[in-house]
Amino acid sequence: MLSEQEAAVYDRQIRVWGVEAQQRIGSARLLVIGMSAVMAETCKNLVLAGVGSLTLLDAGLPPTQADLDSNFLLRFSSAVPPATAAAAGAAQVAAGGDAAAAGGDAAAAGGDGEGGERDGMSVAQACAKALQDFNPFVTVKTVPGSLEAMAASPLKSLDLPMDDIDAVLLARCDQHMQERVDAACRARQPAPVAFFYMAVRGPCGRIIADLSEHDCMYQKVEEHIALHISYPPLKEVVSTPWSKLPKYTPPSHFAFQAMEDYEAREKRPVGQPYDEASVEGVLALAQDKGQGSPACHRLQEPHVQRLIRLMAAAGASELPAVAAIVGGIAAQEVVRAISRKGQPMNNLFHFDSLSLNGVISQVPPAPSPSTAAATVVDAPAANAVEEVM
Repeated sequence: MLSEQEAAVYDRQIRVWGVEAQQRIGSARLLVIGMSAVMAETCKNLVLAGVGSLTLLDAGLPPTQADLDSNFLLRFSSAVPPATAAAAGAAQVAAGGDAAAAGGDAAAAGGDGEGGERDGMSVAQACAKALQDFNPFVTVKTVPGSLEAMAASPLKSLDLPMDDIDAVLLARCDQHMQERVDAACRARQPAPVAFFYMAVRGPCGRIIADLSEHDCMYQKVEEHIALHISYPPLKEVVSTPWSKLPKYTPPSHFAFQAMEDYEAREKRPVGQPYDEASVEGVLALAQDKGQGSPACHRLQEPHVQRLIRLMAAAGASELPAVAAIVGGIAAQEVVRAISRKGQPMNNLFHFDSLSLNGVISQVPPAPSPSTAAATVVDAPAANAVEEVM
């Protein structure tokens, strides 16, 4: 049950999706892996929405300059020497950032005199402290752990701390690790864990959702619809031949997938700078994968090649504006998944800031009519279903 204080804080969103949905959100426990800029934006929105708890996997890594340039939770934190943080803030303003907005971010991140508490903190610890300041009703904590150390373990499956977790949010890792984390989420007993992967590279961002078998309710006009959606595993998503993709597949999907496939083939760390030879390698790989695809004409467009070059030039840095947009969409989809209120995306979202397009697509393409089975129920039955979920 919500307390009077919580009901007052969440009054607006309770009016949007109801008390039952807010209670489910408030009981949700999320595991966060990879505190990138887009993950920081996602977590901020989820904390404000009132999730039960966020557990940040802490690899003990200090902030890099790329983190300071893009992660608003860190940019003005004294988790790093003040001179470094000030330089990052000055760089943002010089690049056209709003000084007033920067000051607001500083206050939100604890830059109001409490920053001294964060000296020597890791990225995860500093972000956890900043996130906790947004909403005292949400439990935000860190647990030590590193995906790299887990990957080196002789265990076939990753030993992730998700016994009591409802969803896993992942960012900043290579394609092989994405597949392993998703497989661990699917293998969790007694029930799979919802999985979301998000990334921002240069002007583009993407989200991949795997909710395994998901049941939800949504309202269409006067009808209440009970919906069952089957999601493919991430490995199937990223290995889908481009020849099977529809002609309206967004260009950013090809750019993202070509880069991640190239990095997997060449065993390149995520964020490693690209030289011209590497960029040409990505472009050649995209052309090879696009042979026979209904969308192969898009690979010849200057826009796709420009996206690949800009994404390669970005390295480990993320554009804060793109991270904010993609993080907002990611948080919205996580809320839909954990509240079971509304139809979550199935299963990819791509954002291209150059064309100002955000596109949801299903990969592999759904067989006709759809992988989503819908049933119309009357209002009393809909309420009964919501109480069970």
